[in-house]
Amino acid sequence: MIEVLDYSVEKSLSFAECLQKCFPELDVYVITDIPGEDHIYARVSETKVPIFDMLVSLARKYVFLWYYTYPDSQRGIDMVEKMKIIALQDMNCDFAVKFPEVTVKKEGWPSIVRWGRTEAGKKLEKYIIKKGNIFLENDPKSPEVIWDYRNYEWLKVPGALKLILTSAKRMMEEYFSRYSKKSYELSNITCYTLYAGCAFSYVFPQISFGMRDIDVNVFFKKDSSICGFRAAFTRECGIEDFGTPAYFGHKTRWLDVMVNRCVSDGDNKKCILDYLEYARRGSDRWATISQRPVIILETEEVVYIPNWLKKFSDYLKKKGEQ
Repeated sequence: MIEVLDYSVEKSLSFAECLQKCFPELDVYVITDIPGEDHIYARVSETKVPIFDMLVSLARKYVFLWYYTYPDSQRGIDMVEKMKIIALQDMNCDFAVKFPEVTVKKEGWPSIVRWGRTEAGKKLEKYIIKKGNIFLENDPKSPEVIWDYRNYEWLKVPGALKLILTSAKRMMEEYFSRYSKKSYELSNITCYTLYAGCAFSYVFPQISFGMRDIDVNVFFKKDSSICGFRAAFTRECGIEDFGTPAYFGHKTRWLDVMVNRCVSDGDNKKCILDYLEYARRGSDRWATISQRPVIILETEEVVYIPNWLKKFSDYLKKKGEQ
């Protein structure tokens, strides 16, 4: 089933049709976030388990597919190849897929493969969706391992957001202890924010992908010398209450800390909203941040919810699902 709530990019329907044809057991939803940016969300018809979602952005001229959880790699590869044609040839847009893994052994692995004008992992002619997506690895995991890996119960942990904040602060202190000449920048931090999958899970637990790793974005003042990290500063979170999945070797989940510099002055909420507006139109790397909620960890205030999620949540409420 394809359900079109609304759309502003004509080719969004082509991606939804491609997804549904490759995976007919899924329900696919097309929803406008802002004019020129549509979101596509897919879940299993019978169980309502979420599988894929996508951003189609004319502002950034790219299509971004989050490929997380489906136990059928060949159909997934076929789908990606068909979507690539729609994006590159029909739309003249780049096409990116989150969490691919290469079929050949190499040092490290890309979290994103992108085709088009701006390429990432461009030498990777063939790949399988693998690392970072345990549903699709060649070494199948038991259902217990799979569901232990993706935690839907973390919100029940008392003081969950405070635990994340404490861990993130500790990591920032560790980072700047290595660069003592920059340690004064700790005083230029405006706030710590939860974003990406965990923020999605916090605000919309029933339709999210649960907790896998934890993503925290640390905002610095506009006049700070800290611009951003090239890659996430990653450590084990040390929070055993969030589980010690077998997939992580029975260690605590990873906490990825990223930093960004505000693009405006004002209170934290205004600065975050201004940054999101800048990022979705002016940054390829951070254009997708606007597709997930954002929470200020110090106050536990949800300062941003994307329009597509508001619309989808309202739609489900009318159907009696929420």
